[in-house]
Amino acid sequence: MGSFYSSCSISGMTLSHQKTSILLLTPNAESLSEHLNMIVSNDGCQAFFSPFGFPIHGIYDDYGYITNIKRDKNVEMLEEYFGVDIDSILRGIGRERDAHKDIKHKEFYHTLGMTYFRTEVLEYLERGWDQYNLENPKKYSSDEFVQKLISGLEKPIKITDEEYASLMRKKLDKTITDEEREIMMEYLMNSVRTERTYIASYKGNMFKTLPLNMDFKEHVLKQYTMISKLGFELRRTLMPSDYGSQENNWSYLYKFNDFVNDLLVEDIKGWYDGDDIDGEEAEILRMHQAVVRNRKINSIL
Repeated sequence: MGSFYSSCSISGMTLSHQKTSILLLTPNAESLSEHLNMIVSNDGCQAFFSPFGFPIHGIYDDYGYITNIKRDKNVEMLEEYFGVDIDSILRGIGRERDAHKDIKHKEFYHTLGMTYFRTEVLEYLERGWDQYNLENPKKYSSDEFVQKLISGLEKPIKITDEEYASLMRKKLDKTITDEEREIMMEYLMNSVRTERTYIASYKGNMFKTLPLNMDFKEHVLKQYTMISKLGFELRRTLMPSDYGSQENNWSYLYKFNDFVNDLLVEDIKGWYDGDDIDGEEAEILRMHQAVVRNRKINSIL
């Protein structure tokens, strides 16, 4: 299969030498050809792609890659799964001829794509990840959904599909032991729990494929929060071809734009690095200074 390669950054901000996060993506459709005339979907931000693993953090190097990659549990998990270092994993995405010769799960790997986030913007979208009520959530609420999501991490799957098939044969032959029966039932229960995830596609569902456990609880909460923001608060802006009722997302969008503009102003200052600023950039800085001043005054009133 061909690979999907996405090189976009949320809010259209420059990534030049900035803190940048990459998210691997698994396609939710065999082909996008049927959508090429007009891409319209009511399925939210996972209409065509879903995440595989969690964001990989580094510094954009202006050549389509990131350097100074932060080593964390997610990176270690991806390296173990694919059998090569994280740099080799990223360099082969969407470039089949550049894929490492020893990479594992090669057929699946060649279906993957990736997208870029400016790290500060990603962190903004993750805000609120620690506010879910997981102890006593209201029925049918997002808190209840997340509670069930986390419960699926508490007892990770310990056997492969092949091992499960072997246990099933033993059960049919009535040669299965009590211990093996317990293992088989735990696998079944775990499989049911992992169906309830924020992954839109069964194919490539990372909750079934990767060895996720409670060590990844914070990663999961952050990613679910980010996807929820893209899927509701910002969907009308970032997905203008989306159809259906028009949610009122003005408040969140306004605050998001404030945050992005603050980052852009800091980029302008950093670009000039103490030199005199004139022209449109100087006017932007003057206007933004007034906006920030009014923002502080209104927060006091």
